[in-house]
Amino acid sequence: MKKMGVLAAWTFCSILLVLSVSCNKNEISGKTSDSGKTSRVFMPEELLSSSDASEISGFNVSAESSALSKDPQSGIISETYKYDINESNTVHGLFQMEENGFKSAETIKKGNTARYSFETEMKFSKAEITMVNNLGDQAFTFNNNGQLHMLYKDYYIIVAFDADAYTNAKNAQLNINLGHRILANLKEKI
Repeated sequence: MKKMGVLAAWTFCSILLVLSVSCNKNEISGKTSDSGKTSRVFMPEELLSSSDASEISGFNVSAESSALSKDPQSGIISETYKYDINESNTVHGLFQMEENGFKSAETIKKGNTARYSFETEMKFSKAEITMVNNLGDQAFTFNNNGQLHMLYKDYYIIVAFDADAYTNAKNAQLNINLGHRILANLKEKI
């Protein structure tokens, strides 16, 4: 129980940190990754357009460009998407990426990579996750909310959309489907 509280607090704080930083697309450039190659830095809308999210979810989804944020210290870029599950329930979905190419070479040398962050989260949350096969290098969803965490090369991707406020299995499936589209777009662009 205490472990879940720490996890929830960590997730909430990391999302607040990311959402509190403004973004200027012109400041972003690729840097050498843990693989020794330069990783391209992507903006979330490049890998998950509003039309892709709408097609997959069945909802009218729009990216909230004012909520686009970046944190070069952590290498995290995120975007919030807005949509209505029903007439009285507007929700916000989150697509967040930790990208090695957005981190300093010094940070990478210290071992603070997307892979390290993913593996640390997976290890810490082992009792609360379900592994997802055939998605990226590794992927899992949280049992309590359906949030998808996926690692692919130098990118740690988190997708947190809701299909149903009360059914975590539906949320997990929606996030997995969105993850497949993000991964296909990522593979096409790198």
